[in-house]
Amino acid sequence: LSYYGLLHEPAPQHHSTPQLLILPKSAGNPPQLNYTRLLRQYVAKLSRSDVKAALNYCYTFRDATLRHQAIKDLVLETKQFDSLFGKRRTDGGRDFGYIEQFMPEDQWKAIARAAAEDSQKKGLFQDAIRLFDVCEAFEKVVSVLNSRLSALLKLPSDYHERRMLAAVANEVYVRYDATDVLPHISPMVTQTFVLLGKLMNYYDLYNDGDYSEAIAALQPLHLLPLRHLDVDACLSSFQGLSEVIKRNTPDLLLSAMGGLLKMSEELKSQGTIPTSEAANQLGVMRDAAAALITFAGMTKYQIPGDIHSTLSRMEAALL
Repeated sequence: LSYYGLLHEPAPQHHSTPQLLILPKSAGNPPQLNYTRLLRQYVAKLSRSDVKAALNYCYTFRDATLRHQAIKDLVLETKQFDSLFGKRRTDGGRDFGYIEQFMPEDQWKAIARAAAEDSQKKGLFQDAIRLFDVCEAFEKVVSVLNSRLSALLKLPSDYHERRMLAAVANEVYVRYDATDVLPHISPMVTQTFVLLGKLMNYYDLYNDGDYSEAIAALQPLHLLPLRHLDVDACLSSFQGLSEVIKRNTPDLLLSAMGGLLKMSEELKSQGTIPTSEAANQLGVMRDAAAALITFAGMTKYQIPGDIHSTLSRMEAALL
């Protein structure tokens, strides 16, 4: 077929029509078999049993754009990231993958980044994180983690994606910290990453019903005032927070106020605590509730009206 001119890669004008099996004749050339389509169909089938052999066929494309696209598609379809790109070790080193045996570093990293960006657009965030990590786009790894952790904060700890991302975040933090990657990531992104980890712990405690422990975990973060004396300081520091933290403020206010209300109900239900001690603890809770109301009213971040109403009702129940 090649000898008789029937087997060629499509000309550039046909790259946008890869579904054609027979390419129309052009400029005096007879109709041709679409070698690109045939090969990619074969690669797709072969990749299910032998990804390395499928990769070798991708390298037969003479056109670099087609070759890189075929490899990227192979990566996304098989998800065999460790085999293709290698696996990063806890000490910062990396086991080599199949792709770099045939391709310079800048090219395979570009393919990995393109695959990561495609995965992110499709909502395949764990795939995106692994691929950004492969091509050493470390700030992108942490940024994607920040965005997803922010969206999943208040969900129960046994929610599948939250549980999986929490484990990934912990592994990334330990490895990046041990290999001095964190200092090379922008301070805002790193600080947000660390803060989200602490907020995950807060919500784990809160969702487990450990309200006093949850409030104790929240207080040193200085995100919300739990004393009237702290309102101004929290308002000032709030302006410097990342948007992925700020967007959780309404839910964080509700959970903090809810925790205080639960604690007060538990305290009132216990008849063994001396009246003076109980009154003192309730006074501390009421001061915290009033501080939250003041903060919610003074912060420049848009808090929905129904949140303000709910907070006010919950504060009234503490009185």
